[in-house]
Formats: sequence, structure tokens, C-alpha cells
Amino acid sequence: MEPATATMRKARPVRFSSHCVWRHYRSRRRHTAPTIGPLVWVPGKRFDCPVNIPERCRPELASFYGDDRHGWGELTGNPALRLVWITDETGTHYLVVSADDPQLTGLPGGDSFMELVELRIEELRYQGDRDDEMFGSGATPFAIVGGLLLLCPETAGATCVVAGITAVGVGLGNIIRNAMLRSSSSDRLDQLEENLRGRFQQIVLTIAAP
Repeated sequence: MEPATATMRKARPVRFSSHCVWRHYRSRRRHTAPTIGPLVWVPGKRFDCPVNIPERCRPELASFYGDDRHGWGELTGNPALRLVWITDETGTHYLVVSADDPQLTGLPGGDSFMELVELRIEELRYQGDRDDEMFGSGATPFAIVGGLLLLCPETAGATCVVAGITAVGVGLGNIIRNAMLRSSSSDRLDQLEENLRGRFQQIVLTIAAP
């Protein structure tokens, strides 16, 4: 297996000036669509969801970008509004913003909320590729040795040991290389998620004091 190459954009730390205090809402669980949050959507509306159950909190969306932890989408029936969300150790936090909010759609130099969501998804795909390569690198040597045992049982001793050692050496090298690449990717992912949380807080502050 030839080593895969990929050029990844390095996540850059984004500095923000203030801190946002979350407002928490409580809701009753319904037997219909499991949605919480305000029924009247206007920019600046916020609501929170406990850890690991975002599907019970997010309202219906006409479009969806990102994943359950960090993302954004168009509110169904409200094409001028977008719902954005981020996740931390306390849960998932949602915010309604205007579709043309510059901190959502684009900023000079990049790092808008949309751009950070896309970079995070690219990083997750990259990690998935590294995981696939590590799994393949570990499985291939055993497949080679197994094939040799079936094809040449009378010479299995010397032939298969030599072939197995060679294959295992190559596979182990690929596993180590991909593990190092994945570790670097995890650092970039942590930085991107920190930047997303900061950008979310900055959007809140901008809406409160434009």
C-alpha cells in the first residue's frame, strides 16, 4: 500500500474579546416531534440541549451542514434565518442568526462560522482516512501470511516467516506514520472546535450590541 498524502490547512487560533454566559431553558418531553426552544424565531434567540441528545432539541431544518456537535442550517419556513450550534462539556448550544450575518457567512481573512464548520468536517474526514489506512496496514500482513500458508504448505516454515516479517514491518511502519498524522490532526481539530466556540460567542455579542 502506497502512503497517502494530503495537504491539510493548519488551524489557526482565533482571539475573541469577551465571554458569553449561556441561558438555560427547560422543556417537557412531547410525544410528537421532540423539539425544544422558542416557537418564534428571531436573531439572537438561544436555547440549550443536554449532553448527547441534540436530536431532541434541534428544530426542523431545510438544510444541514456539519454534524450534531457543531454545525448550522436553514430554519424550515424561515429562509432569512439560520440556526447555528456548538457543543462543549455542558451540552449543545443553539443560536438563531440572520442569513447574511458576516460572522456566519464570511469575514476578511476567513474564519467565519461556516468556514470553520467546513474545515472541521474536512479534518474529521482526514482522520477517517488515517484510521482506514491503519486498519488496512494491520490486516494486510496477516492476509499475506494466510495466503502463503494455503498456497505453499510444504514450505510454510521458511517462506511464510520471511514474507510475514517483511509484510509486518511494512504494515507497522504505515501504522506508526498514520498514527502520528492522526495525532497532529486531533490537535488541529481541537483548535478548530475552540475557534468555533469563540466565533459562536462573538456572534452572540454582536447581536446583543451591534
